Amino acid sequence: MKPEISLIIATFNRCGPLNKLLNILKEQTLAKDKWDIIVAVDGSRDETERMLEKWIAGNSLPLTWFCQENAGQCVARHNAILKSKSDKIIIIDDDLNPCPAFIASHLRALDDDGKTVVIGKVVPTENWKERPLYEIVREYKTTDIHHNFEIGIVKPKGEDLVTQNVSFYKKFYLDVGGFDSEMRLGEDTLLGSITR
Repeated sequence: MKPEISLIIATFNRCGPLNKLLNILKEQTLAKDKWDIIVAVDGSRDETERMLEKWIAGNSLPLTWFCQENAGQCVARHNAILKSKSDKIIIIDDDLNPCPAFIASHLRALDDDGKTVVIGKVVPTENWKERPLYEIVREYKTTDIHHNFEIGIVKPKGEDLVTQNVSFYKKFYLDVGGFDSEMRLGEDTLLGSITR
């Protein structure tokens, strides 16, 4: 039976955060036969592959993974999306801490129109203001955008797409051409701008 939704995770040399995320995903409320996880290992040189083999052996998650030469996050995500058998896709970063209803909520929020894009809220860690300046600016912008969406003073636009917590229909993604594989940064904003 094919899963209803696939959770796509691209990772590069982040064995620890990815392992933590997989442990958190064990607590999802949605039945495990309704979703799966596809991890794209983007040329990692750490212990990621060994850690994923342990997860496969433990069989506690509906998990598959593959390795590719380092080509960047958007290429890794795109290749994982192509491997998915689901009609619906969630993309998250490998260091998120999703709530137990995370996958069920994304699945529920995706309308049947085939063109809905769900931008999930991301709450920054407590020490986000102690990070490098470019990360502080990114976190501030994301937090501000999400707050404005929540209180209804701003309607989401394609340019607001941030793919650290987003879901959409696979066909819609493929119809608009997917991520631009030449981009190492800003690929999600570009993808959002062509999905209007």
